[in-house]
Amino acid sequence: MFYNNRPRIKVIKTRTDNIIEIIGWCILVALWCTVFIYYPRMPNTIPIHYNHSGEIDGYGDKSMIWIVLIIGSVMYIGLKLVSRYPHIFNYPSKITEENALNYYTNATKMFRYLNLIILLIFGYIVFDIAII
Repeated sequence: MFYNNRPRIKVIKTRTDNIIEIIGWCILVALWCTVFIYYPRMPNTIPIHYNHSGEIDGYGDKSMIWIVLIIGSVMYIGLKLVSRYPHIFNYPSKITEENALNYYTNATKMFRYLNLIILLIFGYIVFDIAII
């Protein structure tokens, strides 16, 4: 593959990176706890689809909340695993020994923030369905 000749450098995480990861794990645990706590109190039919105006236009069984939760969890863990291998990412420039650390650091930071944002979106969806 094209990335076989790229340098493999371990990216050192900063304190901010560690905090972002801790926040992400806390949110994921909070989502699972929320669903476990509110599931018995949820109505049997919950909104599962919204139109472009934000109005509910589809309903489903309350067990559908587990699918949303599982998809969000798999995406979070999957992106976390992929971000451990920045040498396989697609970059706009040729990766050399001199620029690898800079590119890899920026790419893993971007993945970390993107992962948190995606988790927050899934969190909003779960809270909107389960609590509101």
